Amino acid sequence: MLLLEPLDSTNFFSQVNNFRLIAISESTKTSQPPRLSVFYGCLPPATGDNSRILLVVCFAGSDRAGRWTNPVPRRPCRHVVMEGSTTMNSQFPNAPVGPMAMAYADYQRQRQMTLGDLLLENRIVFLQGEIYDGNANELVMKLLYLQSENRRKQVHFYINSPGGSVTSTMAIYDTMQMLSCPVATYCVGLAASGGAILLAGGAAGKRFILPHAKVMIHQPHGGVGGQVSDIEIQANEIIKTREELNKILAAHCDQPEEKIAKDVSRDFYMNATEAKEYRIVDEILTKPPEEAGEED
Repeated sequence: MLLLEPLDSTNFFSQVNNFRLIAISESTKTSQPPRLSVFYGCLPPATGDNSRILLVVCFAGSDRAGRWTNPVPRRPCRHVVMEGSTTMNSQFPNAPVGPMAMAYADYQRQRQMTLGDLLLENRIVFLQGEIYDGNANELVMKLLYLQSENRRKQVHFYINSPGGSVTSTMAIYDTMQMLSCPVATYCVGLAASGGAILLAGGAAGKRFILPHAKVMIHQPHGGVGGQVSDIEIQANEIIKTREELNKILAAHCDQPEEKIAKDVSRDFYMNATEAKEYRIVDEILTKPPEEAGEED
């Protein structure tokens, strides 16, 4: 039988960091301890109040001198797994790390990860809601991180957005075009305005739309005010932005700029089939995308 007692125990003990391992014979406690050999193959990371699992292998035998003269036991008596408490990881700098500890550490890490973190680990990024500086900057950082992780493996970019800030949209778009790893785009729900620009900006042949999703393109708009000269400056800037966005759509959709300019003069909605015919997407996706051709 094995017990764990505090450090102030008066019984015979062998100290294992801040534990004392007490050996008690099957029949009665004796003054001379049995021979024990303690092996702990793993110390999992701390959780909560530094709770740990100690793997204790116990061997019994006689020791005439009453000392730990031979650390190698002759016959195994029993194997016991018991819970204990340790202070800090720093108290076990030389503790061996086995597969059990690695599996436990991976389990603990995944428990602390958010759903977005788990998706990012699988090279999946998601744009939902209006596009503004906050989520645009976060998305750019995620894309740059995935590029640094693997410069050749595909990124999956899911879009469900009504659009938003033009400058934020262009920040995401330019980052997508800069990356060396291909960015596959997926329209789920709605890709409108800036969302449609990002959808069209995916890698050639890797732009997808779900069967009941919709795409909408239109010209940029915004309210202006102030002095006449200021209004004129802002109006000219909006016109330049419209022409720039039309060129982007024309290039990715393989359409003449005149057709794009005519279509975006008002809100132009497309269902999945129409979006494919317009060549703003390549395929209508009815099952998970194939990844067999990806390079690790």
